[in-house]
Amino acid sequence: MTDARGALGPRFSEVLRRDVGLLGSKPIVAAVSGGMDSVVLLHLLRSGLRNSGIALHVVHVDHGLRLDSEADARWVSGLCRAWGLPLHQTQVAVAGGSEEAARNARYTAIEKVRRAVGASWVALGHHADDQAETVLHRIVRGTGIEGLAAMAQFREPGIWRPLLAFSRDELEAYATENGLTWRTDPTNTDLSFARNAIRHVVIPALESGVSSGARRALVHLASLSGEESEAWIAAMPILLAQVGIEREDGKVSLSIRALQNFAPPLRAKVLRSLARGLGVSLDRVGTRVATEFTSSGLSGQEVSVTGGLLVRRELDRLVVALGSGREEDIPLVISNQSSGSGTVRLSGQTLRVDWGVGEDDAGAGARVTVRDPRFPLTLRARQDGDRIQLAYGSKKLKKLFLEARIPEPKRRTVPVLVDADGRVLWIVGLAESTLSASNEAATSLEIGIIDANTD
Repeated sequence: MTDARGALGPRFSEVLRRDVGLLGSKPIVAAVSGGMDSVVLLHLLRSGLRNSGIALHVVHVDHGLRLDSEADARWVSGLCRAWGLPLHQTQVAVAGGSEEAARNARYTAIEKVRRAVGASWVALGHHADDQAETVLHRIVRGTGIEGLAAMAQFREPGIWRPLLAFSRDELEAYATENGLTWRTDPTNTDLSFARNAIRHVVIPALESGVSSGARRALVHLASLSGEESEAWIAAMPILLAQVGIEREDGKVSLSIRALQNFAPPLRAKVLRSLARGLGVSLDRVGTRVATEFTSSGLSGQEVSVTGGLLVRRELDRLVVALGSGREEDIPLVISNQSSGSGTVRLSGQTLRVDWGVGEDDAGAGARVTVRDPRFPLTLRARQDGDRIQLAYGSKKLKKLFLEARIPEPKRRTVPVLVDADGRVLWIVGLAESTLSASNEAATSLEIGIIDANTD
């Protein structure tokens, strides 16, 4: 997919000028794998930020999935030395070798670096071809409008994708013009990975047999869907004002009569928005049940939908609540070092947990290594007064959640790992304590955790 609007360098400068007001003056971290996309990104940022006063850092994540991954790390280290850029290298273990597990581990690692250097944003090298592949991947998996928007240029917490407007061909042409070299990942041609199959087989077949502009059309679809999603976000406060919203801790109520004036698809949008505000993502079945209840439910009746969420009618009010009727939390206790598996249930969300002494014993997804564990270890919800020891000192979990912009109801679904002394060792997907950071440990336990809910 090529672009005839001019050289990439000057056009990227326009992107940088446009975005710099949003970026602020804090440092920026560039995630660099050593591949062509990320090397071009780093070259563009290094040139564009040279006189801006904004510090540029580099993070390289080694997943350890390939025998030559250490060579990639050394290559990136040499590049950063040559270009005079500070490098933060981190190694993560990924059970199962899945794309999703690797992606989750990578994002967790770069988020730690972003926080450590005080950066507002981490720049990723995703480009227009990546966007097209993401859209098509989501289409075949049955996504909705929000999913079709695919990758946003800015995403919390702190993700920035400045290359989304540029194609892979443009990036490669820029690299050639500027004499850049890069590392080639041999797994990029492995068709057992879904994204590779889409990139090398499906999209080329679409372009040769259906439409030569298939990639561009998919990117355009993402843009249109993003605008649609943004429009709904802007319109939702207006809609909610019309139904007389009243909020309390763990629940929200509205006028049933006013809601019934909306067409069913619009009622569904409102209900999904209210559920999200309570930390629950309504699936298709839950949305249908809740929407139908707005027409048929009588005062005093209620239905249970996704994640234990309750929808009930109280006279002329509809109440959506994480009420007492939902299932109680069920923590998970790991009593010793023997390998095992189990589940933890928090606010209606079930997570599968695997643990063991070797790196292959823990499940895919988010994972942590606990060194010299003090048993029993417990996975539970956050409790008042919980604190975690980080590299720069002790911090309240409540403050960490606020800084990560996690809404109050959603915090109830984030598992917290504590040891026998009640010390917080891990906030899944958010932070890992330094209490067990020493590499000189007599014993260690690998813990992996993934979403076990089914829609």
